Amino acid sequence: MEVTLEVLTKDDLLPLQVLLEKCSDYLIFQDEEAVKPSAARDLLNIGLLELKIRLN
Repeated sequence: MEVTLEVLTKDDLLPLQVLLEKCSDYLIFQDEEAVKPSAARDLLNIGLLELKIRLN
């Protein structure tokens, strides 16, 4: 089995949001709140912020 990793970009926001919404039962259990309409953008922004911190 081959696995490929890619950095997510703004072009991935829609598919990521769809995935988060499809997994909403798990995410509601984990986060104790519904998946927000901005969940994908929020997740991508947190990832970018963490990357900037690690690079500094």
